[in-house]
Amino acid sequence: MARSPLHKLTRLEIANARPTVKPYTLSDGGRLYVLVKPEGAKLWRWNYDFAGKTRTMAFGSWPEVSEKEARAAHAAARELLHQGIDPMQKRREDKRRARFSANATFEAVAKAWIAEQKEHWSANYLDKIERRLSKNVYPWLGKRPIAEITTPEYVEQIIRRARDRGVLDTARRVRETCNCVFRHAVENGLIKSSENPAIDPKVGGVRTPPVQHYAAITDPEALGQLMRVIRSYKGTPIVGPRCSSCRWSFRGRPR
Repeated sequence: MARSPLHKLTRLEIANARPTVKPYTLSDGGRLYVLVKPEGAKLWRWNYDFAGKTRTMAFGSWPEVSEKEARAAHAAARELLHQGIDPMQKRREDKRRARFSANATFEAVAKAWIAEQKEHWSANYLDKIERRLSKNVYPWLGKRPIAEITTPEYVEQIIRRARDRGVLDTARRVRETCNCVFRHAVENGLIKSSENPAIDPKVGGVRTPPVQHYAAITDPEALGQLMRVIRSYKGTPIVGPRCSSCRWSFRGRPR
């Protein structure tokens, strides 16, 4: 006899389902079903359509997840789908947020960002990033919840300190590093993109230092004279004499 579309699986039906050579399903309605695997596992699954594709969402295994719990999760996921939200994407976002506490500090987020990125960095670059944060950021904002750091506080505590020391390049690099940390917070749902105080390079007056050009000889005759002087140079005790029969000095550097 055909199963009614309104029929819900009973605990006895699920318990009596025996594994076969191939996996098969037991429908619970609303595209929710139990997938019976050849090895005997019984898994709650739900098929749904989103953005033109059919997707399958897992709700755990039976009996660890009871019929009542699976149906409650199914109902919640269907409500998200009704609102135009992909339930599986929402679950992934919730898991990312769960990695941080509600009061995640700037230092905690920074270290999580470093842990995620350091395999792509050289040891020297990793050391620079960690020293830059330890010296210029952690003492003032490290213990602050990242969601509570405002743009004025960030500028006052971090950017102005570096700028007032006259180290404009350091201020710029600190801003770039902080921007990466705040972006990591955005990606993990801790703050909104609009709440990133380091995203605007003009905030705090941090700009790329002006390029300093050095004098260069452009006259061919003057350049030739310079080259003759260089070639006739015999060296000093500091620089070391140059071997006249080859292109190497005694210190091992090519001419």
